[in-house]
Amino acid sequence: MGTHYCHLKLDERRKLAKWLEAKMPISEIADRLGRDPSTIYRDIKRNRYTDNELLELNGYHALVAQDKYEQRRAIHRNMIIHPDLKAAIEDRLKAGWSPEQIAGRMRLERHPIRVSHETIYRFAYSKDGRDEQFYRHLPNTEVVIGHVVTAGTTEPTYLTVKACHTGLSVSQNA
Repeated sequence: MGTHYCHLKLDERRKLAKWLEAKMPISEIADRLGRDPSTIYRDIKRNRYTDNELLELNGYHALVAQDKYEQRRAIHRNMIIHPDLKAAIEDRLKAGWSPEQIAGRMRLERHPIRVSHETIYRFAYSKDGRDEQFYRHLPNTEVVIGHVVTAGTTEPTYLTVKACHTGLSVSQNA
């Protein structure tokens, strides 16, 4: 596991599609892209477009391959695939639940489809979540960091950090 696998990028998929159309051997395509042949075979197999009605459209197309790749890689795909799950999470957030409480309750109730609190946060701050203003339902948090004693005073000052969808604010309380 010492090697790092880099995913194919759109420009590499475009070259791959062009060279496949030109009937170039996979081993040569792999050499030109600086990739292992198994990577090329895997990408072709996973991202091949098939249409049962219009057979002439079947094949490897770079944009289709990139879309399929992005759909598989979406971290918060459960919330996109299952709108009822997203609606239930949003209802609980509106009721004042934290993402940690929602994920914990789902785990306790053994829901067939469940997400972690990190997935809820990721979705809230993702492009899709921001478009729907999902982040607005996240609870505002207030954390007391600790006390700071300034020179010449005997009373400690506490720093309070408030995090909400509009940003962070820091205040000092005596």
